[in-house]
Amino acid sequence: MREKRRKFITAILMAVVMVLGGFIPSIRANAEPVGYGIWVDGTELTDANPSLNCGEGTAAYDDSTKTLTLTNATITGAYQDTSGSAEFKGFSQV
Repeated sequence: MREKRRKFITAILMAVVMVLGGFIPSIRANAEPVGYGIWVDGTELTDANPSLNCGEGTAAYDDSTKTLTLTNATITGAYQDTSGSAEFKGFSQV
């Protein structure tokens, strides 16, 4: 009797873990994009949109190396900071 009960409880726990495990990827998939605070041509680069077309070229940000790469980019738009301050941290020109 104890063996059947243990197997039943184990099966229930496994089912719960599998159901909850199925929700975890969908929770992140529906999450808001994480902004990097980097704006190019009036558009913020995010984890969901780390690159964009700029005229005939592109702008791409690699968060793992903290590198913004501009390739033949034509930038015509601007980001207007409504707080009245601008801050640049950890950027270097290569």
